[in-house]
This record gives sequence, structure tokens and C-alpha cells, in this order.
Amino acid sequence: VVGAHVMGAELARMLTAIVAVSMAATPLVTTAYEKLVLSRLEARAEPENLPFDEGDPDVIVAGFGRFGQIATRLLLANNFKVVLLENSIEQIEILRRFGWRVHYGDASRIDLLRTAGADKAKLLLVAIDDRDKASEMVEAAHQAFPNITILARAFDRRHAYELLKTPGVSVERETFESALNYGRKALLKLGVSERRALRAAIVFREQDEKYFKELAPLAGEEDNYTMAARDSRETTERLLRAEMTRIAAEEDGEREARAQEGQHRLEADKERV
Repeated sequence: VVGAHVMGAELARMLTAIVAVSMAATPLVTTAYEKLVLSRLEARAEPENLPFDEGDPDVIVAGFGRFGQIATRLLLANNFKVVLLENSIEQIEILRRFGWRVHYGDASRIDLLRTAGADKAKLLLVAIDDRDKASEMVEAAHQAFPNITILARAFDRRHAYELLKTPGVSVERETFESALNYGRKALLKLGVSERRALRAAIVFREQDEKYFKELAPLAGEEDNYTMAARDSRETTERLLRAEMTRIAAEEDGEREARAQEGQHRLEADKERV
């Protein structure tokens, strides 16, 4: 290439030097990465193992992230003894800085649950942020501790159906209530009355819970489930519209009655004058 005058000799020497330097520097960069980055990760991989408190816990919370924390605070406010399990090293470091006594470990391990007191606890909250592991944990915990009540976090409706295959398990869909409240607030922002917005949320919840149970036997039957889900959605929308129309008519009647009452008072005041 140099001889063909495509690349000058000076440029060729410069590129050769650059390649040589980069080849020589690669091992140094790799070594620095291993020492600075990997060593930090390894150092974070072993948080302090806190001893479990004496006495039987009332509740074991498996997964102390954004979902499990709120439920735990309600339990603690009512003086229940709670054991917290979390598998995220970063999460544990943050929580312990805020004073939470969180135990490190994979809560899907039966031996860890047993050490935490699952054989004596009343309730197991499965709030881990891993859909597949949550399903495995629910089934394994039920087999190992048949007397414990299990309340599991479900990522969506289909995951809820999967969890409910284990006998005696209750589920909470993680976004359902927040989405319902979000929709209620959206109605308020658009000028819908508090009564109508609240009633819309109540009717929707009632219908959703009804069809959630009715469609459970069809979970896994894609075509039949899809058709039944569409029918249930259409039925719910018809009921909602009818209920909103009814409440709107009531509110119109109440406004008219108030207006007439005000007019009567005004006329009565004029007569007294």
C-alpha cells in the first residue's frame, strides 16, 4: 500500500506505532478493570449476615423493594413481628443505611425460609421482583410449610392465574389498585364529579374481580380466554356507561332541586319585605 503511494511512509509509521501502543496497553487496561471494577463488585457481594431475632415471627416478607416496603410498614404499625428478606445487594445497602434490619439471601431457598421462622410464621408475603422465581417460590413454600398463609405479588392477570394454581394462595396484582386510582384522578381532572369518579372506580373493581374469577378456568386456553375477555370488557363498559348516566341524571336533578329551592327562598324574602 505504501509502495503504491496510497499511504505515505510517515502515516504508515504513525499507524504502526498506534497499533503497537494499543496492543501493549490492552493488558494494562484489563488489569485495571479487574482491580477497580470487579473488586468492588466482589466486595459488595457479601453483605453482613445479621442474626435472626429470637422468637417466632408473625410475617416473613420475601422481597423488600418498592412493593414489599409499603405492606411491611402497615404490618409494623400494627405491632406484628416481621422478618425481612432481600436478595439485592444494592437494595440491602440502601435499606440498612435507613435503619432497616434486612436479611440477605435468596428467599426462594426453603432452608433460608426455615431459618427465618417460616415453619412458625402466620403469613408469607411473596413480593420479590422476579416473576418466574415468585411462582417457583409459592409452590415450594406451600409444599414445605403447608400451614403458612401465602399472599403473593402478581405482575399481571396471567401471572395471578399461574400463582393461584397453588392451593390456598392469595394474590395481589401489583398495578391494579394504583391504575384504578390513576383513572379516578384522571376523571376528576376532566371535571367529572367526585361521586361519579368514585362510583366508576367501584363498579370497575367489582366487575373486574367478578370476571377475574370467572375466567380463571380458561387461563391457558388462548382462543377461548381471549374471546371471553373481550365479552367481559364490553359488558363492563356497558355497565359503566349506564351507571355514569344514572348518576349524571341524579346530579342534574339535585342541581335543579337546589335551584328551585333557592328561587322559592328568594320569592319568600321578597314577600316579607
